[in-house]
Parts: sequence; C-alpha cells; structure tokens
Amino acid sequence: MRPTCRVSPRRGVLLAPILLVAASCGRGADADRSVARPPIDAGDGVTIVDLGTLGGCCSVALANNDAGQIVGWSVTATGESRAFLWSNGTMIDLGGPDGAFTQALDVNDAGQVVGVGRGPDGPQAFLWQDGDLTALDALPGGTGTSAMAISDGGMIVGTSGDSLGRSVGVVWLDGAVVSLHPQGAAGSSALEVSDGGRVVGYVDGEARQAFVWEDGAFTTLADPGGMGDSEALAVNDAGRIVGRSRTDESTSVTVLWEGGLATVLEIEATASRALAVNDPGQVAGHMTTADGRSRAFLWDRGRVVELGTLGGDLSRAEDINDAGQVVGSGHDAEGFERATMWIVELPDTDDGAR
Repeated sequence: MRPTCRVSPRRGVLLAPILLVAASCGRGADADRSVARPPIDAGDGVTIVDLGTLGGCCSVALANNDAGQIVGWSVTATGESRAFLWSNGTMIDLGGPDGAFTQALDVNDAGQVVGVGRGPDGPQAFLWQDGDLTALDALPGGTGTSAMAISDGGMIVGTSGDSLGRSVGVVWLDGAVVSLHPQGAAGSSALEVSDGGRVVGYVDGEARQAFVWEDGAFTTLADPGGMGDSEALAVNDAGRIVGRSRTDESTSVTVLWEGGLATVLEIEATASRALAVNDPGQVAGHMTTADGRSRAFLWDRGRVVELGTLGGDLSRAEDINDAGQVVGSGHDAEGFERATMWIVELPDTDDGAR
C-alpha cells in the first residue's frame, strides 16, 4: 500500500496526524515534487509561495519567525517524515534518529527550534540549536513530551506525561521542567508563550477551558460559545490571545481574548479557529467554507482575507510573523500537501483598529 500524505496541525495532538487529503505520495513518481514552484499571484494583494520539500511529495510549514525562517515537517526522498528549517529559499533536515518521525513546531528570532519526535517511550520533545538536537526531560515519573513553542528568551512550553499517567502542560526553562497543571484537572496542554512569559493553552476537567498562565497565576478564560469547549492557541506580546470556542456539536468560532473580554471575530464560515496572532494584531487561522472546504484566512482590523491554495481545494494557516507573512500548507492541483507561505499586502485603512 502506498503511503498517504498527512498533516499534523501545530496546535493539536502530536504524532497522530490528521488526514487532509487522500493523495498517495507515490502517485506521479516521475515528477520531482521536491522542487519549489514559482510564486502565484492570487490577487487581493496575496502572493502564494511553495516552499518545496526535503525530496518527497509533501510538506507542511508550522511556524515562522521575524527573520523569515520557517519550520515544519516534510516527507523525504526515502519516505521518512522529518523536521525542517527553511531559510532564504533553502530547506534543511534538522536531523534525528534514522527513520524517526520528527516535527519542528516553533522557531524563535534567535533561530532556536523546538518540536517533537518519536522516542523509545513515546513522543519526545527536542530543542535544535546550531546543528545540535537536544532531548527535553519529562516530569519526574512521567514519559512522553512535546515541545510546542519557544519564546525569544528561550522559554519552552508544551506537554509532558506525569507520574499519574496524565498529559499536562509544562514549561522548560534553564534546563528544568516545571508543571503548569492546576490541581484536580484531568489534563492540560501549554501551546504558546509570549516573549514576556505569558503562557496559553487549555485544561481538561468537566469541560475543556482556555487558560492563560502568568507570573505563577493560572486563570481560565471566558467561553463565548457556551458549550464548555474552548482553547487558547496563540498569544502576542501585547497580551492578545486567540483561539476557538465551540458553539454546537460541530461548529467552532474564532475568539479574541483581550483585557478580560472575549470577542467572537466575524468570519463568514461554517466553522473557524485562529492559530496565530502577531504583535500588530493580525490573526491567522483556517475556516470551513459553505461547501465544506478548509481555507486559510487572515483577519486584519475586521477585514477577512481568504488566502487561497496552490491550485487544490484545501489550505491551512498555522502561524504569522510581525511582517504579516503567513505560513501553513496548501494543496496543489493534484492534491499534494505543500509547505506554503502567503505574502499579504493589504491597503492601509482608517476604519477599525487592531
């Protein structure tokens, strides 16, 4: 059976990829699918850039920094799925055990990369710096770690198994791993950290609740959907938090939390979620259109821009830097998942504020 091309969202369960397209990586083997294609002018000030692969059919970009570096994972020429770092048009394999599945999930402005691979006891968080890959410790008595994000100061957040067998939110700082898990909760996950050390994610109990952790204080956030299912997925240095909240059994809406208030962003879609917010306040994520397709979007001062694809039906936005460059993945005309950057130039307007 031929392998299928799969994509793991940056803010989701690691090492359990979500199938977005039933495209075979072996299909059309006569074509060199590792080569990046020329940029596409998608109109409305949007240019779409195919970032290429590590030699295989498919790739996914999961994060970018203000220096223009991009990380994610790609299928190699031998069929492995490996973490990559893309910079100035060149994509490199970040290494790891031969044949191991690895994903790079975030990169800070210093070029430090964090992610997750497959270790002997389950998922293994790692830090990549200057060519060296370092495994991050689990909590005492626990196994299984995932590093989700890293601040410019080197503060890393993610999850670790604990001595009770739970998966809980943690922070790695100066070589030490510390639990952020609130007492009595069934599970938790730390998903993003600002440069000021503000951590966001979600906690599971009787309901799933978005949270923010700062200076040792743990606070759950308002759930505007009212269904007891919300997640804080990103935070910027100004304290704006974005994510999603479920409104019924199958629909979620994009939420902006700021100053203690929760605002549902007006996005015309059957479902949507934000996965990133930059310091200027632009929000990126993905939405489900009326015909059931997943599309990347950029929200800017009330304006919503559908970012388009590489010729296929689906796309996802995973991160955005302060220059407004959005990264994620788009399907090409043959249905292959490709690491993608959207360069967006929106006209200046005076109506509305970020």
